Order: sequence, then structure tokens, then C-alpha cells
Amino acid sequence: MDYIEDVKHQSVEEVIREKMTNREKVMGFGHRVYKTKDPRAEALKAQLMKIKPKPDWVDFTLKVENETVSWLDELKPGRNLYANVEFYAAALMKAIGIPADLFTPIFCSSRIVGWSAHIMEQSRNNTIFRPGAKYKEN
Repeated sequence: MDYIEDVKHQSVEEVIREKMTNREKVMGFGHRVYKTKDPRAEALKAQLMKIKPKPDWVDFTLKVENETVSWLDELKPGRNLYANVEFYAAALMKAIGIPADLFTPIFCSSRIVGWSAHIMEQSRNNTIFRPGAKYKEN
């Protein structure tokens, strides 16, 4: 949501160029595994669109997503950086009234089991384990 706030005051292009100059990430975009659209983000986006009445900022968020993907594709060709689960999880949590300072604790609590599994696997084999799979866009 900080990124959405940033682009209210500057253009998407200006914010992205500034972040790239400062070697910062554009939070909510890109994923190590999903090189196409993140299916989890798409599912959350669909849920966000079902909220009635639709919050007035939702259309702006959709516009920002489209512009961001477009600019990232132009400035980082071939990287395939799409909105990830955090982008739409934050939007959905905002839409249902969860305070922004609780977003990170909620993200973390939902990942503790996965993090624990990675720690256990790494300590057994001294290597990070990533399941082999091929992801494709529907």
C-alpha cells in the first residue's frame, strides 16, 4: 500500500525509475518462481472485485498494477514482473478494514509453517530445497 500511496503523488514511471536508481525493489511485483501471473494474486484480485460496495480506490489500484507491469516490462525487458500475492493481499486486507501496520505480521504468520519446513530441510541436507515444478499461465 506504500507503493500505491507513492504513485498518488508521482507517476508510476517516476516512482519506478527512482526505485531502480536507488536499487530498490518495487514491492508487490515479481516472484522467484512464478514467471507468469501469480495465481494466488489473481485469486485475491477476484475476491477484491467481489467486495460490495467496491471501495473507490480499487480502480486506481488496478490502473497502478497495469501501468507498473507495463513500465517494468519496458525498463526490465524479459524479467516478467507481475503483481504478486502481497500486492493483492494488502489491497484485500485494506478493503476489509485491517490496519496497514498489521499487514506484515499477517504475511509472516501465514508463512511460518513454510519457513519452518525450509529450516528443517536445510539443516538436514545443508541446502535450500525448492520443489521442482513447471508453472504456466492458463
